[in-house]
Amino acid sequence: MKTRNQLAVFPQRQYRSGLFLLIVAAYVRILVSMPFDPPRVAVLVGLGLLYTVVGLFGLEYCWRSPSRPIILAYFIVLVVVLGAILFLSLGEGFLLLVPLAAYSIALLPRRGAIAMCGLLLLLLGFVDWSVGDTWKSILLIVFSMLALCVFVVVFTEAVVREAQARNALGEAHQRLREYAAHIETLATVAERNRLAREVHDNLGHYLTTINVQLEAARAILDVNPTRARKALEQAQKLARDGLGEIRESVAALRALPTENRSLPEALADLVRESQAAGVSTTLLVPGALPPLSSPVKFALYRIAQEGLTNVRKYAHATHVDLTLDGTEEHMVRLRVQDDGVGSLYTLSLI
Repeated sequence: MKTRNQLAVFPQRQYRSGLFLLIVAAYVRILVSMPFDPPRVAVLVGLGLLYTVVGLFGLEYCWRSPSRPIILAYFIVLVVVLGAILFLSLGEGFLLLVPLAAYSIALLPRRGAIAMCGLLLLLLGFVDWSVGDTWKSILLIVFSMLALCVFVVVFTEAVVREAQARNALGEAHQRLREYAAHIETLATVAERNRLAREVHDNLGHYLTTINVQLEAARAILDVNPTRARKALEQAQKLARDGLGEIRESVAALRALPTENRSLPEALADLVRESQAAGVSTTLLVPGALPPLSSPVKFALYRIAQEGLTNVRKYAHATHVDLTLDGTEEHMVRLRVQDDGVGSLYTLSLI
């Protein structure tokens, strides 16, 4: 018997709908081709309803609980009911073999489905022989049903393979989404850890320097008040600078600067900070940027931030251009260029 995982890939609603329409078509043929006999018609309709209800609802139950004894009992009941319909309809209900063949393909392994199709063809041949059909007629209908059963087997196998491929593709997409989310989380955690270390290092540096200035001021306070006052002023300036950097780092810890906005918008904040620090700064974005993932956007932001910080600290520049160039195909180029000392800083990402 097929496992629950194998049965789960069947497009069950469409499959049941198609089988129901086939049963209706088979019964229309039976009622049109038979002479009108109310008792026989009533029995045939009752058997048809039983065949439909047991077939379709039993199929759904077997899909949910694929148990060997239940599936075997399911097929025994359907074969008995189908045999009675064939005898009462004088073989005119042969189309009802197709749903039962489809059930066997859906629930049984390939060998079991082939054996069931063979049993159904034997049953059809026996019914036609019992009602007095010629051998030529029997062989014609049996071979016709054999061709139809082969078609059902091939069609059902194709449906199953397509459903399995679609299911595998959905699982692969889900894994990719999970990997992307995991990578983004790792990048966020790594960046926040880096910022935490930065806060710790900056705070230690400023506190150490401030402590040195205060010690010097205290040592010379009585003998040289002017130098002591300068040391205190320097300590106060270091305290302000340190407080500003710590506030920036803590603000960065609260939320990523590139979340819920474009990279040029985030870089514009850096440009305003650089201008507020006394360096004329211009942001240039020639061309349209290609789609960028969150980790790439954040990495470019941090690189631009570090470049502008280095310009303020070491380049002694009066003007700096921050260029985010997306005009080259499949490439983003970040450039920090100033009029101070040092070399041009360029980064290209493909």
